[in-house]
Amino acid sequence: MHLQNYQEQHREILSLCKEIMTTAPALDARQDAEIVAAAINQLTGVVALHLSMEDKHLYPNLMAADDRDVSQTAARFQMEMGNLADIFRAFVQRYRTAELVQNNAASFVDELTQVTQALQERIEREETELYPLTRQDKIHPGHDEP
Repeated sequence: MHLQNYQEQHREILSLCKEIMTTAPALDARQDAEIVAAAINQLTGVVALHLSMEDKHLYPNLMAADDRDVSQTAARFQMEMGNLADIFRAFVQRYRTAELVQNNAASFVDELTQVTQALQERIEREETELYPLTRQDKIHPGHDEP
């Protein structure tokens, strides 16, 4: 199973989170809020693409694996991701524009910290717990993979 696209998206997600976290504390100026809002929109696109690829390719392939440990781990990860995806979508909805970011700067920074930490932890778990399972000869051959 090819994981390069997923891992590249992980790096991009982490990079965007870092960019947003670096800019967010300086939300005094409208320009800073616009930079943050643009980065949030970019992050949203990367996360949406990543989740779509996982839902259409990665998780179905892993859940169809002959190895029960692989299939159960994939099912657990997919279920857990639903909660994080909902939290992320709600965050984006609350802070989708520069005006919303600037007008709610204190709560934005608090929520941003929580969402960023959750994304970082999720990526770490996928990289260390889930992806190593795909390197074993336990996955069904013949499934399409981007």
